[in-house]
This record gives sequence, C-alpha cells and structure tokens, in this order.
Amino acid sequence: MKANTCDNICLNAPSNNYLLTKLSGIFPSFGISWIWLDKTNNNVISKSSPSSKIFKKTDDPTTIVSKYISHTNKNTWHSYYDIKRSTFSTIYNTEISPKKLSYIILFKDTSFSFKSNEYSIIEFAAAALGHSYYQHHIQSQLNDIQRHMRYMMTWSESLEWIKGLHNDDQTFYKELLTRAQTLTDANGGAFYFVTQDPYSPWLLNRVDQNSINRIEKYLNEKKTPLSKLSSPLLFDAKEKPSPHPHHHLLILPISCFKKSNNTILILSKPESREVFSKTDQVYLDLLVSQVYAGLEKNALLRELEDTNCSLRKEKKEQHILIQKLQETQDKLLQTEKFAAIGQLAAGVSHEINNPIGFISSNLNTLEEYCQALLLVIYDMTNHVTQTNNKDLIADFKQISINNDFDFIAEDLQKLVEESKEGITRVTNIIQILEDLSKTDSVTLELVDIHELLNKILDSTHIEIEKNVIIIKKYQKIPKIEAVENQLYQVLLNIIMNAIQAIDSNGSITISTSLPPKKECISISVSDTGCGIPPRFLTSLFDPFFTSKPVGKGVGLGLSLSYSIIKRHHGEILVSSKEGKGSTFTLELPFKQPEVIIEHEQT
Repeated sequence: MKANTCDNICLNAPSNNYLLTKLSGIFPSFGISWIWLDKTNNNVISKSSPSSKIFKKTDDPTTIVSKYISHTNKNTWHSYYDIKRSTFSTIYNTEISPKKLSYIILFKDTSFSFKSNEYSIIEFAAAALGHSYYQHHIQSQLNDIQRHMRYMMTWSESLEWIKGLHNDDQTFYKELLTRAQTLTDANGGAFYFVTQDPYSPWLLNRVDQNSINRIEKYLNEKKTPLSKLSSPLLFDAKEKPSPHPHHHLLILPISCFKKSNNTILILSKPESREVFSKTDQVYLDLLVSQVYAGLEKNALLRELEDTNCSLRKEKKEQHILIQKLQETQDKLLQTEKFAAIGQLAAGVSHEINNPIGFISSNLNTLEEYCQALLLVIYDMTNHVTQTNNKDLIADFKQISINNDFDFIAEDLQKLVEESKEGITRVTNIIQILEDLSKTDSVTLELVDIHELLNKILDSTHIEIEKNVIIIKKYQKIPKIEAVENQLYQVLLNIIMNAIQAIDSNGSITISTSLPPKKECISISVSDTGCGIPPRFLTSLFDPFFTSKPVGKGVGLGLSLSYSIIKRHHGEILVSSKEGKGSTFTLELPFKQPEVIIEHEQT
C-alpha cells in the first residue's frame, strides 16, 4: 500500500470526484465511497458509487453504513465484515453540522489494517468531504442569489419596456429573447413559432440553423417534436448523446396571452457555464408570463380607450341626433299649429266676414243718420230761437242741458269713427288669418334683395330718423327666385320689430352673405334693443303671441313671416340676449324647387 501525505488531497478540490480519485490513488486495492447524510431523518443528501471495478455498480454505500447510523458518534472508526458480500469495510464519519454527517467507506474482499499515517489521510479526506459539502452548499446559495438578482434587474428594466408594448411582432420577440438570455446567463437563443409560415418559423439570436436542425432531429427521435411540446426540457451538456454538443439547453413552451403552445423558447449556453436549473425555469416562466400579461393589459387598455372614444363619439352623435329630433319635433309642432290655425282661420273668417260686413255697412249708415239727425236738431234750435218765445226757448234749452246734447253731439262722431276703426282692425286680422289659410299659386320672379331692403328702409325712414342708426353690411349675392311682395312683408315685419324694440338711441345692422356649402343667401337683421326674454323664444312664431303692450300688435306678424319663409323653402332663425338685442336670420334658396303656394282658401 502506497503511503502518500495529506498534501496529495487538496481542500479546494473542484469536486468530490476529485477527492475520490485521489483516495483511489492512495488506496488502489480498495473500493472507496463517500456519503452525506441528514441526521434528522437519515435521508441521503449525496453519495458516490464504489471506485473499484471489482465491486458492482449497484453496491450502495448507504447499506454499508445503515446499521451504524443509529449509534455512531462523530470522528469515530468502524470496521465490520459483510458475510453476504464477503467484504471487509472500514468507515470513518465526521459531523459536518449538528444535523449532517459525512462518511468515508473503504472496503475490500480480504482482511486489512491501516497504518497511523493512513488513518490520518482518511480523517483528512473526511474533513475535505465536509468542506466540499459546505463549499457546494454555499456556492449553490450564491448561484440562487445571483439568479434572483439577475431576475430582479431584468424585471425592473422590463417594466418601462412592458408599458410601451403594443403587439407581439418580431421586434417584441427579439427584445424578449435578449432579456431571457440576460436572465438565465445564456449566450444564445431562439423562438420557434409553431403556427407561422413554415418557411420562416424561427427567430434566431447567436444560434445557427444547423444547431437548431440538430436539436429538432434529436427531439423528433425522442418522440417529443417541438410542435407537440407541452412541458419544459432541461439538457446538461454532459448528457450523451446531447441535442446540442458542449452546450446546456433549456426549452420552454409558452402558453399564455391567449396562446396554446404555439411558441417555443430555446436557450443555450456553453458547458463551461453552470447548467440551467429549475430556478432558471421558474424565473424565466415568470418573466415571460409577466411580459405577456403586460402585453395583454396594454391591449385591453387600448381596447378600453378605443371603446371609450367610440362611446364618447356615439354620445356626441346621439346628442346631435336628439337636438335634430327636437328641432324636427318643434317644426312639426309648429306646422301642426299653423295647420290648426289655418283651419280655424278658414272657418272663423267665413263666419265673421258676413256680420263684420253688415256691421261696417250699418256703421256707415248710422254715421249718415246721426249727421242727419244733428242737422234736424240744429235747424229746430234755429227755428225756436227765431220765434222769440222766451218760454219755448227756455224750455228747449233746458231740455238740451238736461240731456247733455252738446257733449253727445261732439262725442257721437268720435264713437262712430272709433267703431269704424275697430271694424277695420278686425277686418285686417281676418285678412291675415285668410293669408295663413290660403294656398293660391303665384308666379315666381328674380328678386334683388338689396333693392328690396333699400325700398323698405326708404318707406320706414320716418320711424328710423327718430332714434335709430342703420348699418348696412351687404355682400355680393345673386338674385333669388321668390314672390317679391311676400318677402317685402316679411322683411318689413322684422325691421319694424327691430325699430320698435329700441326705446332710446340704438342701431340696426342689416347683413347679407353667402353661407359656405349652402345653395342659399343669408339675411340678418340685428338690433341693440331690449331683447327677448328666453321664456318667449319657443313661442315667438305662435299665432297671436306678442310681448308688446295691448294695442301695439296682435301677434300675427312673425307667424305670417314664418309661414311665408317656409313656403319659400327657407329657414328663419332667432337669437337674443335680454337687455342687449336680438338677431333674426333668414336663409332663402337661390331657386325654388316647386311653385310657391298662396291665396286659395282650403
């Protein structure tokens, strides 16, 4: 037996196999094994097979030490003979920690004994074994810490990237592949897209196509093709045969973000680096899941924003439609009002015209009769006076005084004139009502609006000169098809209303223009008068509605104007601020699509 010194065994040995090789060199005729054991539950942490070829590979060092486990103490020697195997064994154990033991087992098929220096070598080897365990354990913990730090750094750097994700395109997969390599300390990787065009299923980064083909071939031979892969695979570079020689592999199917195993992630690194671990797999799976979750979240947020925009747009459109519907309903109501007033006017004018006619005629006759009676009375007074009969004259005069003849004679003519004026007003109202209810066809002609406005202003110059300044803002506009006398009446009504709305000094601005994208002209009459209270605006065009004092108007001017503008297929609009003035705007088409209707009783 060759006696070597303890220097032949290095405490900084890179692995336990190195220790086993050194002991085999010192004790070449022995079978040698080592084992780490957990004292709390007798579980084996790690072990080696016998080093000598004369023993079976199935010999388990655990069975050799099993009968000593319950009563062994630290730093003790044990020797025994195994009848079944016909082997002599020597066991030396060292307590690594209160819960762990390390064992060195030497055995052979003949009886043996050790010299003192050889005992020292074995004891030193057992100590080295314990040291190796601690070194392995600490290195494992350091590796876990490094993995976790890599993950945290990669994840923190990925947060901002995830916020800006829009879709899983090639750029997205390239970035994800780079981050996966950083996380696992891999130097190469690839994405395999199961559902993509078969001519371009791969996205490669520092991995050549030949290596990918070799991996695919290996997996196909193992009956686990990439397209059918459902669980992660880890490959150690030391495995023989290897799908990627001299390289560790991690293959991870991705089944998140509404995907079903249609993307495979492959990572590789050289055998000089640490093999991929379950921890790498967990961290990688977590990173990929979080990235896809961020991608899905961003997609949902964009979808939500698009939905909100669509809802806001729809709400705005609905608001516009509601406004249009309200305007249509108002117009329909206005039309129904005019239809009702037209029917009423037709009946009322027919029923009133006859009695008004004979009342007017009777008033004229009554006026003649009154004048005749007054002449008779005046003649009788002259005759009585000429008789010089003082008693008769006194009696006649007393009768005249008692009956207030002088007042009656003076007031009688006024009463007749006021009655005739009232009849005239009633007749005018009936005429307006008839205008609302009549539909005669009239001839259209080309009307110069500027000439028509100037004619109206000339006819109202007496009213205007009192307190109003007229401002003209005429633009170049064409002549339009219309019934001139009807438009004259409309514009006269609106201008007179503007004049009457101004109590003291003020101005009226009359503007003409061509509205954009419309086949019509626009006429606006703005005043600086008292304005219209908001509560009156909805009833402004109702027949018989007026805000003027009693006797100043009957409330049919704007109603008639509205009716005429509608018959001309135009629009009449009003805006007003109480105390600041009002603006009436007329829009009239260049040409009339049909004949204007007027003056035929329905």
